[in-house]
Amino acid sequence: MSTYPDSVQQALERARDMGQDHVFQLDAVAICFDILADYPDCAEASELVYKIFCDEWIIYDNRCAPQKLIDEWDDRPHQQHRRLALSFGYMTRLPEWTDEDEIPFLDEESDMHQYESAETMRYLHDGKMELSEAYCLGDEEAAEYAWPRFMQAIE
Repeated sequence: MSTYPDSVQQALERARDMGQDHVFQLDAVAICFDILADYPDCAEASELVYKIFCDEWIIYDNRCAPQKLIDEWDDRPHQQHRRLALSFGYMTRLPEWTDEDEIPFLDEESDMHQYESAETMRYLHDGKMELSEAYCLGDEEAAEYAWPRFMQAIE
């Protein structure tokens, strides 16, 4: 590891710390993939990705979430492709903003409205996370916790 810059070592440390928490494991993998894009032979980043993807809760989430949309025993080729696509969708993270006060503005041509404040973004993000958690756990009652977050964003 001594041949890599200090920034790579710091990023790996941050990824290791994030990888300890189930909620941030996929963000840790994203950091490792960024490192591997610049340094494809970085064994520590590869090993951390492998370790996180072998986590029992990641495997459980990727097995349970698609089962709500696809029958577990349906082995037709198009369903296998769909299962893989859904798993990839669950593992993908949207880019996060580093500054809490930074507001992401959408394109001028976009028909979506621009967000009014960072506080609104936080409420929307919190509501999205509540819905995602409820969906992955298969708990319909837990989805009701997202409603107050969305109502705060509307206000």
